[in-house]
Amino acid sequence: MRRLADPAVLEREAMDLQPGVTEIVIEPAADTPELRAICDEWGRRVDHRDLACGNSELRADLDRGQVTLVSWRDLREVQRAG
Repeated sequence: MRRLADPAVLEREAMDLQPGVTEIVIEPAADTPELRAICDEWGRRVDHRDLACGNSELRADLDRGQVTLVSWRDLREVQRAG
């Protein structure tokens, strides 16, 4: 997977997750002149913002796949409980 994955790919992959822990990284950002100046893939970051905050099917796909979102803290607590 590329560093800044295509949102459509992320949505597709969300439907095919296997049991276990999967990390999905997005890098959301607002479309600003500063972002455009410092980032070659600024459009992807804006797409990721829309994916996370906008009218995206990703959350619905995760719900349909019975995916539970957890934080790093949740994982740490499970690891410590052993």
